[in-house]
Amino acid sequence: MAILNQATLHGFVAAGTKCLVLESSDSLRMTGFSFTAWTNAWRALDLIGIGDSLRQQHYPLQGLLAASMIPGLPTSEISFNVEGINDFQALPEFLFCGGCGVAGDVSGKHEVHSVQRRALVEALQNEVPSGTVRYSSKVDSIEE
Repeated sequence: MAILNQATLHGFVAAGTKCLVLESSDSLRMTGFSFTAWTNAWRALDLIGIGDSLRQQHYPLQGLLAASMIPGLPTSEISFNVEGINDFQALPEFLFCGGCGVAGDVSGKHEVHSVQRRALVEALQNEVPSGTVRYSSKVDSIEE
């Protein structure tokens, strides 16, 4: 089951909707290492109630450092600890891309963490009742 599907399921369950998910895979996929979660991702994780537990497991990133493999070529560094709109505008344009999640948050520091996929999957899984997901399921037909 994909992370987005798990988060959606969590939202339905939290809203009081009784759910049953028929999943074709034989188990919850725990493979994959990590991903970078930006400010808006943390807002979403807070809304579904798992942000604080994940923050306790993952240190915030302070910035990015680009290094050249060729000696003598310049490198660049970007800090995530930038406050205020004037400083924020100095950040590179790539931080304003659609999926990065920092565009619009100009009032404070940016929260960026590298999150282990397993930790996110387990946090989401722990928030839904046992038996909500049936693995190795196959739908033969649907009747009205």
